[in-house]
Amino acid sequence: MIKILEKDHLFLLFFGLFGALGLINSPTVSAVLGFSVLIIGAIDIIYNENKSGEAHLYICIIGVLELLLRMNKSLALDQIAKYAIIIFAGMGLFYTRKRRQSNALGLLFILLYLPSLMVIDTSFEMWTRGIFFNILGPIGLGMLLMYFFQYQMNSIDIRNIIRAVVLPISSVLVFLQTNSLSLNEIEDIDFTASQTSLSGNFGGNQVSVLMGVVAGLLLYAVFFGIKIFKFRIIEYGLLGYCIIRGLLTFSRGGITAPFVAFAIITLVSFIRIRNLQAFKKGIYLFVGAVLFYLFFLLVNSLTGDSLERRYAGETGSTEKTGERDYLSGRDQIMFIDLEIFADNFLIGVGPGMARPLRYYYGFSDSVAAHVEFSRVLAEHGLLGLFSLIIYVIIMFSRKKRWVSFSNETFFLAFVWWIGFINSNHNAFRLGITVFFLGIVVSKINVNPKYFTKGARKHYKKEWEEWLTLQQKTNDAAPKIAESAPGKKLETNFTFPR
Repeated sequence: MIKILEKDHLFLLFFGLFGALGLINSPTVSAVLGFSVLIIGAIDIIYNENKSGEAHLYICIIGVLELLLRMNKSLALDQIAKYAIIIFAGMGLFYTRKRRQSNALGLLFILLYLPSLMVIDTSFEMWTRGIFFNILGPIGLGMLLMYFFQYQMNSIDIRNIIRAVVLPISSVLVFLQTNSLSLNEIEDIDFTASQTSLSGNFGGNQVSVLMGVVAGLLLYAVFFGIKIFKFRIIEYGLLGYCIIRGLLTFSRGGITAPFVAFAIITLVSFIRIRNLQAFKKGIYLFVGAVLFYLFFLLVNSLTGDSLERRYAGETGSTEKTGERDYLSGRDQIMFIDLEIFADNFLIGVGPGMARPLRYYYGFSDSVAAHVEFSRVLAEHGLLGLFSLIIYVIIMFSRKKRWVSFSNETFFLAFVWWIGFINSNHNAFRLGITVFFLGIVVSKINVNPKYFTKGARKHYKKEWEEWLTLQQKTNDAAPKIAESAPGKKLETNFTFPR
């Protein structure tokens, strides 16, 4: 996998091959695809001993393919990305003991979610739903907190992560293009809600989230000079197309999340760095805002101003009642979750059990959670609150390197905000959201011991110095063995941290 991500021609070739997979419209074939990627990933991790971070790179790939499998109504596991997170992060923990620091709090984070399983309805269907739909996300996040805690990575590792997310998005885009309304049919429809007809006949919210994720990563790559494709025109075209497809879902949260996140982190950069580089980020923010607005105007013209009305909060009943709904009822769901938490303070109502209760607490229907953190309180009670506190402790216990590695630290904070915003309107429905909330605890440095081939070329000076250092160490070994007992051999070199 690492060769595909670090060789431009191979990356472009596989980007095209993944695009061809988007023509698949078979539940059986897509299931074979999903399980094949799982098996290949496991083999690659074992064979390479996760030296290049194969574990998290395959998590990124499956995190994107997950949406394609769902749109295909695949026979594969519905929560395949979360299974991949748990399995691959577990394998990565075994092989990366020296590249990261141990983190017992991550294990405690997981254990706090288990007691509430005991209060789930006794029917097998409700019990399995509680496990597989609601609790796999938090368990996966706990595994990532242990895997990524102080995990050493550099700018090339970050580029590989971006490429791993971008690589399979071509399959999703092809599927959307071939299974959605054509552009000449859009203007004839009056849209006031999220649209499945423009989202591959699937939930527009999840499609919007993934389009926003890829657009956000490409936005970061373009502004910070990270080369994703050999030809820049492909990056610009893909960025624009992802924004257009995200806007066409009429689901607002997912596609706006990366631009909001970019604005937040730019402001943080001004506060933390206060130099010319931080000022440049402010210029990037302005350009990004203009870019988004221009695409918004384009898509709005294609939809006969329906997009503008949607973002203005209009619904099907706005003309009669004059009421607007900017949050699609998510605020009401969150407040209901807090009421459930207050009534079931200690252990909650159990994973998945808040869904039917929301109707009895005043919502118009039995509805799934959209805000992950309020769901945790309602379904896990005080133990869920403790888990959130532990997450905050783990996140802020990592070393921050804003000045030494400002661009890379910007990336970690940027994707965390994307994950955080998405988890507050789309919960943990997509595994990529869980991944973004977990990677933030990693550590940015330049340690030649963990360089991939691409990093060796990028950090040529550091790599050559490290090789020289290794050679001096090897040359000194016989002298140390032959020196008199108790006599210290003087050397004038040090190992990199």
